[in-house]
Amino acid sequence: MGQGRVNPGQKLTTAFSARAWNRAQDAADIVLRDRGGITQGAGLSYGRPLHVVTVRNVSLQSVPRFGVLSISGVVINPTTSEETEATFADRPVLTGVAPNPAFYGDKFVVCLEPIANNAFGRAIIGGMFACKVRVNNTNHNYAMPLSNDRTQLQSTSCGPVLLIWKDTADWTAPYEDDRWAVGVM
Repeated sequence: MGQGRVNPGQKLTTAFSARAWNRAQDAADIVLRDRGGITQGAGLSYGRPLHVVTVRNVSLQSVPRFGVLSISGVVINPTTSEETEATFADRPVLTGVAPNPAFYGDKFVVCLEPIANNAFGRAIIGGMFACKVRVNNTNHNYAMPLSNDRTQLQSTSCGPVLLIWKDTADWTAPYEDDRWAVGVM
């Protein structure tokens, strides 16, 4: 048998150390893309790398899966103490409010799961992702947040999200809500 392998009949307590076992588990987690994190709701599974962040919804309303929140700040301010600095540096948690592109610009996330008001959830801040879009013009290839609409993005002639695929079935007129698209941010 190779180095670090268990022989038939060998007791596991003598086969390897806890450190060796934990290293093997860490390697398996990396290969399987399961590095732990926030688990809330149905626990969605994505097989490709995404830029997933944790966001606290402080918009005063629930946000649906694929909904949109503007980023207004962070939950933990790193300047208050060394302890909060370490927590912040490990994984910043964002705060999200009702979309307002005029005030927050291109700082927004698309939610991977429903997030109740004042609750924490997972959201996409970059990469390729599924999204819902309000179609303002069937020729639009970009999207951005729609003011005060937590349910979807809106199509635009230019913007922070490139729509690399849009569900154009039955697009007969502009201003169609809740259409599927694939965006890249």
